[in-house]
Amino acid sequence: MVEGIEADGNLPGFFGDTKTEKMQILQRSYLYVSIGVLLGTLKFVRAVDQDTWLNHALVTIAYLAILAFLIRWFIPRHIFVLVAQNTTWVMKLAFVFNYFAFLCALQIVIQSWWVQTATLAGIVAITWGSAYFICHYCWGLSGNLGEFFFGSRNSGFNPDSDQGNGASLN
Repeated sequence: MVEGIEADGNLPGFFGDTKTEKMQILQRSYLYVSIGVLLGTLKFVRAVDQDTWLNHALVTIAYLAILAFLIRWFIPRHIFVLVAQNTTWVMKLAFVFNYFAFLCALQIVIQSWWVQTATLAGIVAITWGSAYFICHYCWGLSGNLGEFFFGSRNSGFNPDSDQGNGASLN
C-alpha cells in the first residue's frame, strides 16, 4: 500500500464529493483561474522574436522529455489512473489549460535565461548520449574483450537444462 492512499485506492481529501454545489463552484472557479493564467502567459509569449522561436521550441522539447521521464519515474501509474477516473470534466479541462500555461511559462523562462536553459539541456543531452553509448557499445565490448584475454568464463552451467531435478510442478 502506498503511503497517503486509502485502502479503497482514493487520495484522501483530493476528490471529495463532486456532487455538492460548493464543490462544483470551486471546480469551476479553478477552471476560470486556469484560463486566466493561460491568457496571462500567452500575453508575454506573444512578444517572442520569431527568429529564436524554433530554438526555444527545441529546448522546450528537451525539457518536456526530462519532465515526462521524471514524472514516470517518481509517480506510480495507479495515481494517474485514479485522477483520470475520479475527476470531473471541469477539472480535466482545467488540467489541460494548466498544461498549456506551463508550456507558455516554460517559454518565458527559456527566453529570459536562454544561455542557462540551453546549457542545461545540452548537459542532459550529453548525459543521455553517453549513457546510450556506454549501455549499447561499451558494456558489450568489455565482455568480449575480457573473454578474449581471459578465456571463456563458461562454467558449463545451463539454466535451461534439467540439472538433475526430475520433479515436475504440474
